Amino acid sequence: MNRTRNMNRNATSLVEVVSSSLLVGLLVVGSVSLLGASVRTKAVSSTLVDGPLLAEGLLAEIIALPYLDPEDDSGANSTNAGEASVTREDFDDVGDYHNWSTTTVQDRTGNALPEYTGWRRSVTVFWAERINGNVWLAYDTGLKRITVTVTAPDSTVTTRIGLRSKDGALEQAPTVDTTVVSLIETSLSVGTPAQTARGVTNLINHVEDPN
Repeated sequence: MNRTRNMNRNATSLVEVVSSSLLVGLLVVGSVSLLGASVRTKAVSSTLVDGPLLAEGLLAEIIALPYLDPEDDSGANSTNAGEASVTREDFDDVGDYHNWSTTTVQDRTGNALPEYTGWRRSVTVFWAERINGNVWLAYDTGLKRITVTVTAPDSTVTTRIGLRSKDGALEQAPTVDTTVVSLIETSLSVGTPAQTARGVTNLINHVEDPN
């Protein structure tokens, strides 16, 4: 009697196993590469965005203050007694920020900004030549050159330079004794967990404080 051998098998062949493993491996490698690129892009983006924001915000904060100390009109670029605050809360003129630096990003009242862990900021303030803005060390020229340096956790450095004049618009006193707004700060939180972006700008034409 002739028997017909059943050639249909449900077992998986070695070729199919190898092919499936290869496809899964390619997908895993591609996913890991994409994730790595995403993380690197996010880090680079943070450096390119947060560095300028931190530098420009601190520069705007400094420029908003008077050119001369209200209690000392010598124009010296240094703090006076009682103004050695690391948090900047006691600073009352542009020169107080000279040689100021910190390894912890805080707002002016000393509140830490945890989204900027690992960032560093420093400031120098020098008299400047009135023609070209270069550093001038001989005497008070009526113009100060402010340099803000921000260093990211990956050591990327962002620098912003501003000039503050003794005769500029910010030095013009209101016609009557009043409280005015000279600086506006905004913060925007995006995503989960929230990533906060902060911006600061000066108001050249002071407006009366509504409060």
